[in-house]
Amino acid sequence: MSVLRLGAGSLLRRAARQVALSDDDATQGLCSPSDAATLVAKISLKIRVGSRRLSRAIVDASRLQDAGDRQGARKLFEDVLAVEVVPLYREIAQTQLNALE
Repeated sequence: MSVLRLGAGSLLRRAARQVALSDDDATQGLCSPSDAATLVAKISLKIRVGSRRLSRAIVDASRLQDAGDRQGARKLFEDVLAVEVVPLYREIAQTQLNALE
């Protein structure tokens, strides 16, 4: 049974889905304040790691494109797509990859 208020629980569930955490992870995260803190930390980590990965790929791909290496730029976004699970970051990487075609 959730110990969090309905609004906070709904927000955490939505945030968990947006970073590709399972419903089981979200449900477990609503059991106690310490579980909620763990869930928030997991969400934050996924955002931080994915954002850094994508930002680095965008900057590096821009440098490669400027140097005339479109294939190298494509590879960076393909590598991001191979490991990224956050839907928004995947969508951005795919858009960048499509723009290189």
